[in-house]
Amino acid sequence: MTSIDRGLVRAIAEAAGALRAGDSVQHVLQELVGLAVARVPGCEHAAVSIAGEGAVTTAAASDEVARSLERIQHQVGRGPSLVAQLDATQDAAPGAARDAAGDVELFVTGELAGDERWPDFSKRATEIGVRSVLSFRLSPTPGTLGVLSLYSRLPHAFNPDSQIVGSVLAAHAALALRTAPEHGRALLRQDAPHLRRSRTQQPDRDQAPEQAPEQAPEQARERAREHVDQGELALALQRSMITDLPQPDHLQLAAVYRPAAEGHEVGGDFYDAFTDGEGATCLVIGDVVGHDMHAAAVMGAVRNVLRGIAYDRAGSPAQVLARLDAAVHGLGMQAMTTLVLARVEQTQTERAAGLRRLRWSNAGHPPPLLVHPDGRAQLLRTTPDVLIGVAAGLARSDHEVLLQPGATLLLFTDGLIERRGEHLTHSLDHLVTTVQEIARTDAPLQALLDELQRRYLDDALAVEDDTAILGIRMHPEDRPRPPEAGPAS
Repeated sequence: MTSIDRGLVRAIAEAAGALRAGDSVQHVLQELVGLAVARVPGCEHAAVSIAGEGAVTTAAASDEVARSLERIQHQVGRGPSLVAQLDATQDAAPGAARDAAGDVELFVTGELAGDERWPDFSKRATEIGVRSVLSFRLSPTPGTLGVLSLYSRLPHAFNPDSQIVGSVLAAHAALALRTAPEHGRALLRQDAPHLRRSRTQQPDRDQAPEQAPEQAPEQARERAREHVDQGELALALQRSMITDLPQPDHLQLAAVYRPAAEGHEVGGDFYDAFTDGEGATCLVIGDVVGHDMHAAAVMGAVRNVLRGIAYDRAGSPAQVLARLDAAVHGLGMQAMTTLVLARVEQTQTERAAGLRRLRWSNAGHPPPLLVHPDGRAQLLRTTPDVLIGVAAGLARSDHEVLLQPGATLLLFTDGLIERRGEHLTHSLDHLVTTVQEIARTDAPLQALLDELQRRYLDDALAVEDDTAILGIRMHPEDRPRPPEAGPAS
């Protein structure tokens, strides 16, 4: 495993741990700026600013240098932290870019000396020895929440690895702010001077603060108001991991996610799809064992680590899952996950014949379901390998099948089919029959998923687990992409 793999896994696990602790939003942000200094390559100072009520306030800072840099920007009215004031519906600011998932907008300044975007800030920053900045806008959608800014004394200190690890921490900071009640964010803005302290200055959480007895109940109520409900946080964390699906040329992807009927039964079901470093389309469906905040946090860690491993180095699905297993164990992530990783590949010979090849590996998960062009549905049954997280170094198997033009592949979690008192084999057979009924109506891919959702998930009393469904359709390459597939991306 490379150093960026290790740093990314540690950052994800520690950031998820900060959220999982259930502390106030200001404590989570303070933990995250400390993690930025510890884990982001090149970062020496870090701060989080939040936007609201027409102003930007520094909510957390790693040290005095970070506090000074934030203060300078507030004084001169320009600087990377103040990009949080930009409405996300406007054109991106100069120097803005998207991270790999498209979820976090980032701004890179490799050399502040002579930078013309914010000359007053740049001049004063270089005077105190800071030369480069990496900033992440938190939640770049209408209603931007704030910005995470990372600073270094070296020019061009931040590289692509810095952007990857930093975007993970930024996503968790955005989640902490997004799930905090509005009055919690208002308290942050009001109490900002008290929050501007380094991580090492955080009060000992095991030591009761000195206070007058009559103040304790009111402070307890304040603290309670700032806590995020664990069920809502778990669901928000889960939904924050749902990114836009890629739409490669002549491949159409669609997905459905539904939480369980019981609000507290939020688990670790997830799906993902991305293009790897060799240009192949990768599909992931998984289910972390458990139904709590821990499962949701682990789900986020596993998903992001898997993405990084699959993109960074070429390998079959079985090889990628073996590396994921090694990461889970080597870094003590305490994850137990069923998972299918599938890869849609195509050689030049297969392309000339209009075929594609599906290669997949199954770690204890329900089998993929292949719908042939004539509407016949087939479960791709294999002997599943053990779950991710059981033991490192276990052998994992690849399986493959040729895909005809017009074929559809469905990946799903057990929440779709598992019902109390019903045998799993019967449930799978019923799913095959149902999918065949829908497919033989020539239903477009999204309509197929919507009809499955209607038949299986709309009965809220019957659904006891969260559910994810991911579908991909192989459109013929000798004709234009059909309109119902939408534009390629």
